[in-house]
Amino acid sequence: MRQIRRLLGVLLALCALLALLPAALAEEPGDPEEDERFAGKTWDELVEEFLQTWRTDAKDVGLGYYNTVTGEEHYVNPDEYRITASMYKVPLNMVFLDRLSKGEMDWDTNVAGYPYETVLEQTIVRSNNDIARSMVKWELGNGNWQEGRRALAAYHGLDPATVDWKFRENNYSTPRQMIYCLRLLYENPDRFPRLVETMQQAEPTEYFKRREQRFDIAHKYGYLQTDDGHLYINDCGIAFTDDPILLVAFTDNNLKAFDVLTEYCTLMCDYTQYHRAQRLRQEAEEAERLEAERLAAEEAERLRLEASETEPAPAEEPELPEATEAPALPEESAAPAAPESPEPVREPPAEATEAPSPVTEAPSPAAESPAPGDSEPRQEEKQPAGRTPNFGRIPPEAFRIFVLSVFGAAGLGLLVLLITCAVKRGR
Repeated sequence: MRQIRRLLGVLLALCALLALLPAALAEEPGDPEEDERFAGKTWDELVEEFLQTWRTDAKDVGLGYYNTVTGEEHYVNPDEYRITASMYKVPLNMVFLDRLSKGEMDWDTNVAGYPYETVLEQTIVRSNNDIARSMVKWELGNGNWQEGRRALAAYHGLDPATVDWKFRENNYSTPRQMIYCLRLLYENPDRFPRLVETMQQAEPTEYFKRREQRFDIAHKYGYLQTDDGHLYINDCGIAFTDDPILLVAFTDNNLKAFDVLTEYCTLMCDYTQYHRAQRLRQEAEEAERLEAERLAAEEAERLRLEASETEPAPAEEPELPEATEAPALPEESAAPAAPESPEPVREPPAEATEAPSPVTEAPSPAAESPAPGDSEPRQEEKQPAGRTPNFGRIPPEAFRIFVLSVFGAAGLGLLVLLITCAVKRGR
């Protein structure tokens, strides 16, 4: 018995470990910024590797991703119609919640035989197919399924008047249409009250949330197995990462569909956290750069102001009175113009037959008279000291006396010489 009890204890311990395994696998990794899985890879490359890892052909899936903060959006087979299964119950309830928010109905209004408050919980959390089909066919289509489907078109981004037959024929939609539906829901919570909170209660440990437990996820799964053996397992929802993201995944006959769904959800959460960390780091670096530039500009301005304060102020130039024109002098007081120097009067050349006079004749007094038109006699210039006298300026009387004195002295000397010679001969 003891051995049996020990074995039972070991089995219980193993069961407990297995129960904790999903949580352990879902532990938050280290710094998302250092996650090497995403460095240098595009979303398409990352998803391609993911599908290869899970041996899933891209043609057998429809995937969608949308980041509500950055607007980043990606798809695999975005516009290919696929069986939606129970995911259509999200836009179906949006039709009625839209009416409720407009005051056209309330939570107690009878819808498909139940108060709408009960209908919301039954179709989203319990995924009640009978109530949902009745809502489409009878509440919206007046007995016609295709017309009821037409009422859902606007919540997929389609025009109800021109929506194609494929959408109305059965329960079909595309990844792009489902992302549009989730965006409409996320961006307008007051228009569709309680829907997100109700979706958070659905299947807390399956589909997207099978192993991803780090973040709150509001989702609506879809599961359908047809009579011909086709298996459709889908999910769509809002993952509240630091940048909330919208996800949709369609699978077709994938034996590992549950693993593919939860691993896709985890991969997209990690991808979002990684790129958010990268973005925040770049924003912080840019903010630091701008702050450094601002501080440098402030320091340069401070130094400029200090330098301008220490420099001596330039001396102010005295203001000069405005220039005024000097009064014109009367003509009588105007300074007389300097008299022009008269040109010397040249004597005509003597005749060749006349003997030259030994005495140079003084110039005619008329030559010394001022030129006609001069009002005053010309003032004689003073001779600077140390310069040769200008005999051309000696008065005529003095010049005659000088010449006669010279000739007289010469004659007297000649006479004395003759007398002396005569006396010597007489001896």
